[in-house]
Amino acid sequence: MSLDADTRPSPALPESVVQWAEEREATLTTVAGSFECPTTGAQLIHPALLTTLIYRYGRPGAVGDGRVIANGQCMVFRKDDAIGMRFMERVRGELIEDVALARSLVQEGRNVVLVDGARLLRVRMFEDFPSTVRGWGRSISLAGIERSISLAGIESRTRLLGQLVAVACSQVLPIVFIISGSAPVMGSLLLAIRIGTLVGAASSYPQRKWSFWLSPVADVLAWSIVARGVIRVWPFAVESLTALTHMETFATFHLMSWRSRLVALARLGLDRRILKKADGIVFWRLLGTGKGSTTSPSADLSRTAAFIVWRDESAYRSFLATSDVARRWSSSRLVKESWSTRLRTTGGHGSWQGFKPYEHLSRGNQDGVVAIITRANIRVKSWRVFARAGVEVDRQLQEAPGLIAVCGVGEAPIGRQGTFSLWRSLDDARQFAFQTSRHRHVIDETHQGRWYAEELFARFEPYDAEGRWDGRNPLETNRSA
Repeated sequence: MSLDADTRPSPALPESVVQWAEEREATLTTVAGSFECPTTGAQLIHPALLTTLIYRYGRPGAVGDGRVIANGQCMVFRKDDAIGMRFMERVRGELIEDVALARSLVQEGRNVVLVDGARLLRVRMFEDFPSTVRGWGRSISLAGIERSISLAGIESRTRLLGQLVAVACSQVLPIVFIISGSAPVMGSLLLAIRIGTLVGAASSYPQRKWSFWLSPVADVLAWSIVARGVIRVWPFAVESLTALTHMETFATFHLMSWRSRLVALARLGLDRRILKKADGIVFWRLLGTGKGSTTSPSADLSRTAAFIVWRDESAYRSFLATSDVARRWSSSRLVKESWSTRLRTTGGHGSWQGFKPYEHLSRGNQDGVVAIITRANIRVKSWRVFARAGVEVDRQLQEAPGLIAVCGVGEAPIGRQGTFSLWRSLDDARQFAFQTSRHRHVIDETHQGRWYAEELFARFEPYDAEGRWDGRNPLETNRSA
């Protein structure tokens, strides 16, 4: 059994799922759980977003057109099958391994099933309305290329448009007809169907608040989120989005020390518009940095950073060759030094504004040097205690065996903080994370005190590093050592 970090399984889950799998003679069994939405805002928007999935893909189980839905948050399979059918070899290099595995098994005629485990598996969702819209809203809008997807193939443009129309008819038209009074009978009928869907989904929310029953008022917003997702993936869907899962998608991290603080601050603001329109960028963030190697709250106004996920090699090469942003990052007239590295994923958990890098990048080798990105959206009430805890953790980090280089990064001066670090090995990074007393204590405090509205911990294999970071290329220095 494999479980995502945000799941909360019942002790009875393993035995029950094994029984279900044996009854259905399934090669791969996945489980749909229930949802923990702790605030009224989250329970207002989350059911509306979930309903878009129901209308697009159906409820757990086989879908009428022969497609199968899978949920990678909980999967069960036989060890002998995993070895004999070479599960790991099947998904080597895939962006979304659980989905790729399920699809390959279905294509061979193997039995892949999704069972309703709402009473046995809970999934902790985002805490409030805004984070649900940003986080799960993005995942749900791109469900054709993320967790719960059609295994017959990633959506074509025709299917994407069909789904958009289906959601509009089911969740938008009832409100439009009733408010406008243009078709009251049809509006009432569609609304009755919508309420029936809501009642059916109630079992997926064991801790329902009053806002759950008002979630249809958020249907128009939910539809707009789906529409935004269709627009975002449309460039990839030339005829089918299937090719996206086979691209050598990778990320890059860039660190620039500017000669002028004013130029650094200006580019931090102005380059956002250029990157937003750049072709071939899947995800990006421009970042400020802390002073030197410190990760406790501080600011170096002459240094900036960037994390970018690229669709493929040609997109990155085109950016380097034609973009004014890339030209400025390498200009000796504007920057004192710059450093960059490419990144392949080796795992992680959490998300960054709803984006999960470890689900989208090509797989790397976790033997050798490892790059780690941590990032958190810190709640306002927790900022002061976070800042105090960070000072002692940073002191221990600077002395940690195996640390090659580190810098603090942030999307805002307060509240959205992170780190980028290079370690000699994964064992060294784990030794610091889990054996250093103060850091281990802070990890426990963050969960008990719910410091973060969102957090990310992602590991990467760094390669093809270029330039200088504090006068050296840390990856070349480590190899020579």
